Amino acid sequence: MEAVTFDGAKLVGVGRGGCLPDFDNPTDCYGAAWTSADGATWVRAGDQPGLAVGLEVPVSGPEKGIFDVAAGPAGIVAVGHQYAGIGPGIWRSTDGLRWARVTVGSNVVDDFFVAVAAAPNGYVIVGRAVDYRALTARAAAWVSPDGLTWTRVPDAATMDVGPCLDTGEEPSCGGMRAITWTGSTFVAVGDARDDFGKVSRPAAWKSSDGLVWNRIDTGLDFGGHLSDVTVGGPGLVAVGTICQPPCDGVPEGFAATSRDGSTWTVTPIVGSNELGAVASAAGYTFAVGVDPGPAPPASLQVWRSTDGVDWQRLPGPPPFIDATSIHAVDATSSGDRLVIVGWTLGDVGINFAYESPRRRP
Repeated sequence: MEAVTFDGAKLVGVGRGGCLPDFDNPTDCYGAAWTSADGATWVRAGDQPGLAVGLEVPVSGPEKGIFDVAAGPAGIVAVGHQYAGIGPGIWRSTDGLRWARVTVGSNVVDDFFVAVAAAPNGYVIVGRAVDYRALTARAAAWVSPDGLTWTRVPDAATMDVGPCLDTGEEPSCGGMRAITWTGSTFVAVGDARDDFGKVSRPAAWKSSDGLVWNRIDTGLDFGGHLSDVTVGGPGLVAVGTICQPPCDGVPEGFAATSRDGSTWTVTPIVGSNELGAVASAAGYTFAVGVDPGPAPPASLQVWRSTDGVDWQRLPGPPPFIDATSIHAVDATSSGDRLVIVGWTLGDVGINFAYESPRRRP
């Protein structure tokens, strides 16, 4: 799984599905979706036209699949990328098992839908838009009242995230990586670039309506990036990775806290590696990342905090014995439990979901 959400009654997970290249006999490829009532037993949605992501797997360029999901007033909305050359994708469902693909305009080929959040009045997608000629990028956002009709937020100076790093394939660019709704405000986090895209710096944005965004740099002037954000601690808790140029050592995870997204205070989480997900449950905030130890076996690290500043390392799920690495870690709360999902790479790639025991403050 790539991402998971809780719609108030059940968990819904999404992912990239499985599709091996066969250019002599091209076949449709499908993203994947699952539902679960308890976080332990999952039912996978069948392959269907509504989960289609195009023909075959591209040998270069952006990977395709479904990468984030949110539950809101008009149902479940998922975002990702379709076959290279088509661009980003949006999928919609009322139950997590039956899906419809939403038509996306042809003017978004160079855009990337990275994350989605829901509020009482609709949905907001965030990501980036790439100018391949200039090798620059802008953070980007799209809004919808119902998950069906989407409007791109006009570009503004606050969305400039600098140059992209030319990797020879798909360039590495800054942009918005995650978004949350606080009850009154959308807050997005990610990174901006400088030095021809080689140096990444954390960045955050806030918006009351998803249409007008203010860029927040206070407290975030160092090398690294923000990966995820949630409501917790003094108001908001984000996690990411400190990586001072030239970033040739072991990266260190950090947390950033804010009352309302306007000013951030950064706290290194000593002993952590790159942190990819954060979620709040049962009065705590949990940060999740990949253990930096040798693999196989690959394992996760889980940290817990009440305020986003002081963190305690917890026992995580058992190591994945045959896995050489763990990818796409995401977390959400299901009632008073923490649910972590992702997938491993090894002799046989597997999806996993881990539900913590009940914890109360």
